[in-house]
Amino acid sequence: MGQTIITKDNTPTLTGLTPMIGEEVYISYTENGKPYAFTTMADSTGKWTYTFSSPLDDGSYGVLVQVQNGRAFQTIDTIALTVDTVPPAQPVITGATDAVGAGYRADYAGQFDR
Repeated sequence: MGQTIITKDNTPTLTGLTPMIGEEVYISYTENGKPYAFTTMADSTGKWTYTFSSPLDDGSYGVLVQVQNGRAFQTIDTIALTVDTVPPAQPVITGATDAVGAGYRADYAGQFDR
């Protein structure tokens, strides 16, 4: 894989550059065993952009970016894309102990809520 992208956006936008100015760029990937393919156009500088129109499930995807060079397809990039929309768990304090000296001790066990 060329690049690794990790995102919390399930409709990410991919951008790139191709030497094939003004040509179609082919983007393909597989989700849950089903292949998908889309096209976008490279502009007059070779820049292309593609935004996934349907939300992707959380998980990892191998994205292949190609251009057509005559009759053959030429791979211009491969992307390891990971979508992770689940936020990490909130931290929980499970206890605290302070022993500053004999006779001075405070213990606390519990949970703080936001």
